Amino acid sequence: MKLSQVPMDKLMGVLPKLSTNLAGDPVTYNLTTDVEPGRVPRPDYHMKFDDKGAASIGEGHVKGEGVITFILKQGGINTLIGMLLDGLSGGMRSASMAMMMGKVGIEPFSPANLKKTESFFKRVKTGEEALKDAAKAAGLTIDEIDI
Repeated sequence: MKLSQVPMDKLMGVLPKLSTNLAGDPVTYNLTTDVEPGRVPRPDYHMKFDDKGAASIGEGHVKGEGVITFILKQGGINTLIGMLLDGLSGGMRSASMAMMMGKVGIEPFSPANLKKTESFFKRVKTGEEALKDAAKAAGLTIDEIDI
């Protein structure tokens, strides 16, 4: 399967397998994205990391203090996948570039939340091989990285 064709339900199954199991403060990241018929059935998901670094995912947003929301304004699921491929590296698919280009917003954005926001990329393995390996562990074969 081409990476650009992976539906959200399959990607949600892959994300916990990308966890680096970084222990520390628990944190939840909400995700708001565009609905894409046949690929992304709803606009809201979440990924929670517990104090041992284990990740769990789900539909809908989690309410509470300290929750960080990534708002994918352009590119939807493919922007998220690009962030997972390049992390914060500054490359064209990276979270840094996506934010500079206005593709990703972060709420609430504040200097106090910056470390929590950046810690997402310490909590997940990034890169093409990491994503392919996690997909394989989740029963999904990625034949082509086309994002």
